[in-house]
Amino acid sequence: MKVDLQEVINAIEDADDETQAYYYPETEEIIYDNIFDPSLNTVAVEELDGLIELPDRRTVDDYHNMELFIDTVKDDKAAEWLTNAIHGRGAFRMFRATAERFDLLQDWYDFRDRQHRILAIEWCEDNGIEYESSYVKPADDEDEYDDDEDDTYGFDIDYTEEKKTAAPPPAEMPKEIRIVPVTGHNSSNIVYMMADCEKELAALKHIRIDQDIEKAQKTIDDALKEQALVFAAVKDGRYNGFMILKEEENECVLTSLYVRKEWRRQGIGTALFESAKQTAFEMDKELTVVMRPDIDKMLQ
Repeated sequence: MKVDLQEVINAIEDADDETQAYYYPETEEIIYDNIFDPSLNTVAVEELDGLIELPDRRTVDDYHNMELFIDTVKDDKAAEWLTNAIHGRGAFRMFRATAERFDLLQDWYDFRDRQHRILAIEWCEDNGIEYESSYVKPADDEDEYDDDEDDTYGFDIDYTEEKKTAAPPPAEMPKEIRIVPVTGHNSSNIVYMMADCEKELAALKHIRIDQDIEKAQKTIDDALKEQALVFAAVKDGRYNGFMILKEEENECVLTSLYVRKEWRRQGIGTALFESAKQTAFEMDKELTVVMRPDIDKMLQ
């Protein structure tokens, strides 16, 4: 699966109470469904299988982004005025006007764009969707973020903001390893790694087997059905490692940990193991590592 990151960002920024965006893996396209007016559907979404929902308006949460931006403002007076601006009706309009008064409007635009970009990247990585980064220079007209409805905070939201002119392409986000849970909808992203893992384990006993994708998928499905915790290490939308944890009465057992050959010695395994320790700690259980896999059973 692959997507243009800018298209994801556009879908995030277009999110409203009436329209839901989805990613359709089969065509690698982003499609839209209008909740309140079915006649506006670009496609009949109920007829498509495997749709992945994009972040909605609540997930984007630009009100929280304003709070985060205020924390970055070094001018105490400006920070105080911005804090006061976001309390009450018309919070977004007041915030924008206050930012402009203190010559912080461009900084806010840059910060907001970065937050949207981070959200888009995290969505891609959580769902195992490889992304390619492109940048489209903003148009000279205004953003289409108009909404007269109150949000859950009781504020009138008006997203009408002037586009930035001659803005440089946004910087890429730091290339960090993220550990994400594997569920039924994104388990296909680790199938080939599971097949490679089984092949390498067999080679330890000098047994040569072919890559068995169906068997690998069954192994993952069985683990999920048994309510095992499956996690993947992901970077740039690429799944490059995985682990399986099984919860026992007093312990959390790490039964599998695998990293793609080309990603080894780059901290992937360490990141997975640290995540396993943290998971066991949060479950108030002792982490146990299975040091000798039962290869004969695995090959049955």
